[in-house]
Amino acid sequence: MERTCIIREWTIFTIFSQGHVINNMDQIYVVYLSKYIPLFSSTKPVFTFEHPNFTNSSNERSATVEFDIDRKADLMGFGGYFDLQLYKNVMLSIEPSTHTPGMVSWFPAVIPLRDQLRVGENDKIRLKIDRKEDAGGVWYEWHVEQQ
Repeated sequence: MERTCIIREWTIFTIFSQGHVINNMDQIYVVYLSKYIPLFSSTKPVFTFEHPNFTNSSNERSATVEFDIDRKADLMGFGGYFDLQLYKNVMLSIEPSTHTPGMVSWFPAVIPLRDQLRVGENDKIRLKIDRKEDAGGVWYEWHVEQQ
């Protein structure tokens, strides 16, 4: 299951160091996510996949996730985590509350925002994220609305 959480204090300059190109904000980055401040208490489920996919059904997904902000902040992006069930009770996870002890081979994703979003205590934001696919590959598209 893929999950997401709100992050801040993750520097946009890390991405812009690749050439100050705005398109750098249109891709997901896999990083060792160590300097961030969660703006709410837990991650939220986004997508679920079943493997193997014997029905050959599409792996495209679409989800909208709402967040209640608990403090003033400048929102720069989202952290993405996943957990999986390998077999019966054999689980692996990089999600913070269920992280598999000692596992350092998988890292979270950062889903950056093109523009920093100033949020206030008790604000609500909505993340709309789509997983798309075609013969050429898989990609994600996302946008955020502040309410």
